[in-house]
Amino acid sequence: MNSTERPVSLNESPDCEIEDVISATPKEVRAVVSVRLCDEQLSYFARNMECLNTDLHSTKARLGINQEKDGAFLLEENKISYTARFWFYIPEYSSGVTIDRLMKPGLKVGKIYLKNPKLKYSASELINLICNRTIIVPKGTKVLEEGALLIPVMPFVHLPNPAVLTREYLKAAVMKKIPREDLCFAQPEQRVDQIVIPSGSGVVSHTTLFTQSNEIFILDAEHTDARVGSKYTNGIIYLEFMGGDEDVLKKDIRIEVFKPAPFQEGAKSRFHIDVYSASLDTLYEKNFLGDGGIAVSENGDKERIIDFAEKRFDYLLKTLKPDSSVMLHNFPNRLLASYLIVAADLGLIKNLIFKKAPEQDYFFSSENLAFMDKLQDMGVCISWKNTIQGDLVLHNRFFMRSAIIPSFVEAFDSRKLAAIYGTAGAVDAGTEKEIVDSVKSFKEFHGGICGILTGGSAGSIMSFVSETTKSLGMLTGAVYWKIPGVEFYPHVDFAAYLGRNDLLERQEILSHATEADIYFKGGVGTNLENAITFVKKKLGIGYYKPQIFVGAFYNPLKDWLHHLTSEQMADPAIFKSCYFIKHGNEVFKTLCHHFGSEDKMLSEITRNNHP
Repeated sequence: MNSTERPVSLNESPDCEIEDVISATPKEVRAVVSVRLCDEQLSYFARNMECLNTDLHSTKARLGINQEKDGAFLLEENKISYTARFWFYIPEYSSGVTIDRLMKPGLKVGKIYLKNPKLKYSASELINLICNRTIIVPKGTKVLEEGALLIPVMPFVHLPNPAVLTREYLKAAVMKKIPREDLCFAQPEQRVDQIVIPSGSGVVSHTTLFTQSNEIFILDAEHTDARVGSKYTNGIIYLEFMGGDEDVLKKDIRIEVFKPAPFQEGAKSRFHIDVYSASLDTLYEKNFLGDGGIAVSENGDKERIIDFAEKRFDYLLKTLKPDSSVMLHNFPNRLLASYLIVAADLGLIKNLIFKKAPEQDYFFSSENLAFMDKLQDMGVCISWKNTIQGDLVLHNRFFMRSAIIPSFVEAFDSRKLAAIYGTAGAVDAGTEKEIVDSVKSFKEFHGGICGILTGGSAGSIMSFVSETTKSLGMLTGAVYWKIPGVEFYPHVDFAAYLGRNDLLERQEILSHATEADIYFKGGVGTNLENAITFVKKKLGIGYYKPQIFVGAFYNPLKDWLHHLTSEQMADPAIFKSCYFIKHGNEVFKTLCHHFGSEDKMLSEITRNNHP
């Protein structure tokens, strides 16, 4: 990793990797682990060496591997390193592979976390955050006087499944070549009466927590070195406990909550299309670009036009200066896109702006999305001068106005978005009432900044949901799909635009962005969407996401799912997160039940009796 790469929070280093193996036996590996830091983070860590902690990847801890730091952290130029030992604390997870076959130089093993006491929330602050549901805690949580949460451990254990956890699977998972959600097959959950940490081994369990962009640190001595939850840790929190000389009954864990520390220096300046809107209007309205021209601006200077009618696209690579802004009339075709990727890889492009999307001016294929994803991975800001919705910026596959980005990031990162599905036809008064109640109930669960995604059709359940959501001060989003004869509802805060042949890509975006699905009466499309979600759950993708079906309309579906499982045509686990409710105002209660979340305000601070 070079020194210019940075994580999201100053408190958390980039991934550390094994630099050198000191000694290795089948039971234990001792190694030097290191990471290079940018100048700002290096200075921050150097000033707070006493606050540094190692943080093993949760994936490795869930696979029965632990890390223990041996000695002090060492700083050398822009590199920080430490010595650690690695071993299987749960022998059953080894799958016949010894630890020395896994811990090799170059393997990324975790991060270094700076537990800054100045950023820690006090007990009174935690009470306030819980009461306004900025932080959502499990039922039975206590706030301790020293500023920690005492959180119940859920009565579930995750045991290794030898049919899945083969030698090859273990090696791939340790190298993070397997998506984290796939681990549900390697270690399916099993409900138990109580959590017991067995002596000489360990156990994997979980709890639930929504922290809304904050960071957590697990204090319990029995926990593995995977102690840190970043701003992306929301919903299910896996817990990995190590046994000692005797069996231990584990009822709860202690967690401290910290504010993230944002980077201050050297932050890349972001391009906001609305700042340059007037000059772009001139370019586009007077057709200076035509169909094949490109306008280029370096460091905010006046644009110069490059006409490619008689030039090859490789001329771009010769004429562009570093960090240029490139403006097009039409979305780039495949050939131009390939040259733009090369230019971005060379650091020549900072911003890409276009006016017309490739399909009917407003829609993109999955290939177009992959191109934009690639540019964004290279640090390019992509903007669209949308003639209906205005000046938009691409963020996490959604286009939105610049001013919306902070609120969207908070809701997206904190898993506070839900998808609502339903008919593209007219909505009756009874359904309208249930929609209003369900959106209010979802907001009651999450509090603060949250939002609703729909399919975006005008004159339907989807447009009514968007209108209701906006009236309640929530974020409104849509994943549009180009269907002949169907108009889209444009008055949303953020949106994705998918072509006619990209149904699965559309569903993937909806699934990735949201933490709950809510269904109202709908036809073939709505039922296809919930069926796709069932298939994804069968594959372990989003298997814990709640699917909430509202109203008597879905009683036949409930009977059908029961029929499938009773005839052994489907695994009941696929449908265990399905909830059939009578009324929309039950969404709050349903989400509290699903996540085991506290449904009332906390006001008391508890004296800590833990050692």
